[in-house]
Amino acid sequence: MRDYYPFLSIEQSIGSTDKHTKIYNEAIEKDKTFAYEFNSHGPDKQLEFIVDVISFRTRLTNRERFMIGDMLHRAKKICQQEKIGFQKWIEDKTDITYEMAKNYMHLYTYCLGYIQVAVEMSPTLLYKMAAPGFDKELREWLFKNANLCNITGDRFQELVQKFKDSGGDIKAIEKDIEILGEQNRIYRQIRFMVDQFQKTWITIDNVNRNQQKEYGKIGFSALDEKAQQICYKIRDSLEECQGILGKTKGEVGDILDGYVEVVREEMMK
Repeated sequence: MRDYYPFLSIEQSIGSTDKHTKIYNEAIEKDKTFAYEFNSHGPDKQLEFIVDVISFRTRLTNRERFMIGDMLHRAKKICQQEKIGFQKWIEDKTDITYEMAKNYMHLYTYCLGYIQVAVEMSPTLLYKMAAPGFDKELREWLFKNANLCNITGDRFQELVQKFKDSGGDIKAIEKDIEILGEQNRIYRQIRFMVDQFQKTWITIDNVNRNQQKEYGKIGFSALDEKAQQICYKIRDSLEECQGILGKTKGEVGDILDGYVEVVREEMMK
């Protein structure tokens, strides 16, 4: 089933208005987190945060690309009606090149039907699939069946080349896509829990850091006895939680690494 219907706006096609608003609110919150908390973390946490922001901003930017493509299609229609040169209008009135405008419009034309998947993809792969010369059958089949949200550029090229070498036979890449599809299902099934896990880890780490700022170098020793008892109990529990989460994080990483290796071996058979 197509994700987009012509009588809906881009925002409605991507999701509900509430969902559309939510993602921009989330962007604001990430900006605040960066501004107030980034420098309080060590290099490893900073790099994790940067990866998260890049991934999020990529999805957000992909949404905007579809919006721009929509606007350019509307502008082109108006220019045609008013006998205005579209390319000249682009060059005179906008901050983008004509080639870039064509890329946005191709994206809108060829990928809008699968926008829910497209907004999660790598922009590089998305533009490749949006090219007019990209095989239509392969494009639609990949959108419906492949793990496009996580596939690497090299793996994508291997699939496309394998398809071409077979003379355009989808069956030549069905096994590869089946394995990638399994990866995608697992990714989608665990995504919520992994996201919540990461957020919990960061929250506890922030509390442990901020309590040192709140109570100073002397810590809880200056507090009343009952207050000390409570604060130490909470601190010890948080540190214990962080230790358990750290262990779990490593174990989950080992499971995923092992799974990726199994997939790689299966691909080579």
